[in-house]
Amino acid sequence: MSRMRRLMVKGVTPKKRAMVTCGSPSRWWRRAARSRSARVSVGRRPVVGSQPQGIAITPDGTRAYVTSFGAGSVSVINTANNTVLTTITGVGTNLVGVAITADGTRAYVADRSSNNVRVIDTATNTLIGPAITVGTSPARVAATPLPYPAP
Repeated sequence: MSRMRRLMVKGVTPKKRAMVTCGSPSRWWRRAARSRSARVSVGRRPVVGSQPQGIAITPDGTRAYVTSFGAGSVSVINTANNTVLTTITGVGTNLVGVAITADGTRAYVADRSSNNVRVIDTATNTLIGPAITVGTSPARVAATPLPYPAP
């Protein structure tokens, strides 16, 4: 029961699959929600880096980006068959939040220990440019679907 309290739903794919992470084991869960009740089926569990924290799903629902707090990497998961497509290393030290832009071309990842945000090109799954320095201990990031109006 204590493990279930640490599970956090992070997103839902267009096929109504809830994406769930658990900070303790190095596993990422995909659960296919059948209804609003607690009845769910657990699919294959791809192994990701230690202490998975954040998860973001691409707009088309085909990939999930999972941050690893302990390993400092981002795992890219194929949501159709729950396999790890690639693991992006060198992203940071203590990765927490991740967000995908509305057009699906970029992933922004918060690194608590280095006080920065890294940008990943989702077409190539590589880091883009240098880290963006932000405030102390960033934990979450968000990507807005609309451009902000000019001031």
